[in-house]
Amino acid sequence: MNSNNTTTDQTDLTFFTNEEGHTLLSRFKSTLKDTQLFDVLVGYFRASGFHQLYDALEPVDKIRILVGLSVDRDSYEMMQFHQQNSTIDFE
Repeated sequence: MNSNNTTTDQTDLTFFTNEEGHTLLSRFKSTLKDTQLFDVLVGYFRASGFHQLYDALEPVDKIRILVGLSVDRDSYEMMQFHQQNSTIDFE
């Protein structure tokens, strides 16, 4: 909430947090609809969460994800497969 005790606009890019009525998923989907380049820094990366954003990420030209602490096994194996087969640009 801002100083006027009103809800922050869903296109506000300052912070993405889970708040009642404004989930991370809804914030990302709202923001991604007009996005060409998507750069994100996360502490943990799970394929299940990425899958929920799949339809919103489809039109994005370039996606870069920097993972700080941990990647789940499914995500790691998927990245290894695509890197070995040159189907995803990991640059």
